[in-house]
Amino acid sequence: MICLVFEGVPLMYLEMAVGQFFRSGSVNCWSKIHPMLRGIGVGCVCVSMLLCLYYVIIIARCFLYFFNSFTATLPFTECAMEEGIELLNQTCCERSNDAANFYYWNNVLEASSGFNDVANFNWHLLGCLAFAWIIVYACVFKGVESSGKVCRR
Repeated sequence: MICLVFEGVPLMYLEMAVGQFFRSGSVNCWSKIHPMLRGIGVGCVCVSMLLCLYYVIIIARCFLYFFNSFTATLPFTECAMEEGIELLNQTCCERSNDAANFYYWNNVLEASSGFNDVANFNWHLLGCLAFAWIIVYACVFKGVESSGKVCRR
């Protein structure tokens, strides 16, 4: 928390101030300060891309939970016992309060028991990932200018 307050927030403020001053993207801003500082801008773009990839996967899992929640009983509140499905060599109902964990590993991720056991491809999660990328594209395809027009009166 101390690093966030004393390092993260000032660096974020510095990047926003430099970007507004030069009215340019991260790579061009640092290039205008000094050509050898262009790598800082490239690094900022790479970190932003990795964070976007990470959070889109989380959003896809949220969509999968959201779409699966349109049932009479939530699927992750009860153990759905099927023949041969085990979780770490113990069935779900032998463990206490583990229905959500069982649902996550066996239905959301469809994880196999190890490297030697190859599981089927998870088409539901792939569809939710594609839907999440479509939502992200719809939010950013016109740029920041279009989002500012929504808030004006």
